[in-house]
Amino acid sequence: MKKAIFYIPVSLLLLISCKTTFPENYQAQCYNTSADATYSVDVYYQASKTYTDIDRIKLSAIDAVLFRGITGGKGCTAQKPLLLQSKAEVNSTAFFKKLYGKKKGYDKYITKLENGPQELIETYKKKQLFTNHYQVTVNKELLRNDLIAAGLLKPLNTGF
Repeated sequence: MKKAIFYIPVSLLLLISCKTTFPENYQAQCYNTSADATYSVDVYYQASKTYTDIDRIKLSAIDAVLFRGITGGKGCTAQKPLLLQSKAEVNSTAFFKKLYGKKKGYDKYITKLENGPQELIETYKKKQLFTNHYQVTVNKELLRNDLIAAGLLKPLNTGF
């Protein structure tokens, strides 16, 4: 009986932690826009270690382009998010189930990923806090076309 009391909270904690698709604690900033309809995005994380989960980095870049928008900087202008709906409104659609699914549908929108420098920004209580930089290039036009085909975005040539 005592073992069951211990295992139930531990298993619940594992289930809750596995449910997260990608971290919300990132910042995205534009570092380049090009004529071929791609966004080059700096993704920043602050963590107690250097961050190495490449799938989460890619998902964060896609999330920034879709829902958050990208702040301007380094000669770039700020970019609005592609979707005006919230994540909760569209996550149950077939497009997003495929995008976030096990087959990694988001990979076709990522054209380049570079690991930038990690900077030590703070040391506290024998722990160190790092800012991790990743430069990700997202094919915005392909993503936009797939959103239009899925009915989540209106084409640019439609009237207001």
